[in-house]
Amino acid sequence: MYFEIVTASGGYRVRIRGGNHEIMFTSEVYVAKASAYNAIAVVKAGAASASVYDRTL
Repeated sequence: MYFEIVTASGGYRVRIRGGNHEIMFTSEVYVAKASAYNAIAVVKAGAASASVYDRTL
């Protein structure tokens, strides 16, 4: 898995790609590139302890 920052209309988006290089997640548009990097840091910091809620039932 890896993160990439790409240009978007009006700013930057963050994508998370899997080991097979397919897009797993795309963020909102961030005006500043620093905000995109901050979003990556937030995901990295919280991913290991994030709860999973199965709402399919």
